Amino acid sequence: RAESAFKKMQEDFPNIKITHIDLDLQKLDSVKQCSKEIFQKFPQGVDVLALNAGVAMLDDYATGDGYDVQMQTNHLSHFVLVKDLYPLLEKKSFEKGESRIVHMTSENRVKPNCVLDSSYFGKNGGNLGGNKWGMFMNGPVVKRYQQSKLATCSFHYMLDDKLRSKGSKVKTVLAHPGLTQSNMTDDAKSKHWMLRLASKLVRQTTEDGSMSFIHAMCSLDVQSGDFYGPKEKVFGPVSKVKPEKRLTENKQMCWTESCKVDGDFVL
Repeated sequence: RAESAFKKMQEDFPNIKITHIDLDLQKLDSVKQCSKEIFQKFPQGVDVLALNAGVAMLDDYATGDGYDVQMQTNHLSHFVLVKDLYPLLEKKSFEKGESRIVHMTSENRVKPNCVLDSSYFGKNGGNLGGNKWGMFMNGPVVKRYQQSKLATCSFHYMLDDKLRSKGSKVKTVLAHPGLTQSNMTDDAKSKHWMLRLASKLVRQTTEDGSMSFIHAMCSLDVQSGDFYGPKEKVFGPVSKVKPEKRLTENKQMCWTESCKVDGDFVL
């Protein structure tokens, strides 16, 4: 997938310079190696760290590190990556006046209606409810995804608190795509009627769905702590999102549990 994407970018923008660094978010050793290579290849600093990789609606199983596959892929490995690369972001912010960490969450951050639970952060992969979907997508398969995307939000807001307290010029920004025609849940569509229905009602292309994330990365008016998504929640032009209370109420717990993966994150 990476090679085909690079090929297309080079066709569209012949003068673009691309550096390929392998990263498997389901392996912490790969995350650490990726960070090391970025330090070696970009010692001058990093302008934007875009955390948009993710998985959705997977079975209840553990990564080789023992964590739930969705929580590690969508949040824990991103947390470690930010912790490792923060010095490069800080360095670039001194030079340019700012740098950015951009997180991708989902409309599922509050669906099902569950608060952030610390048990989803530990080495409990394979023991988090099994593979039931629930009639209205409120079963454990969807809850594990919801927890990972809620954790993304809580990390963002706790990080913003810490950046502001330090007086850092690094910005943290959150985005969600709404409902898009991506292939992220293709394998899951055969397992639940609501996903099949949603796929027929989708009003956004993948390009449309990427606009809030691109806005968070590139727009000049973005402030640390901002959250962007489609104006009509699942479609529409990019608009600032008012965060639900649940996104911030357990942010300290999210930070504490995430630090257990690879040590304290001290800004």
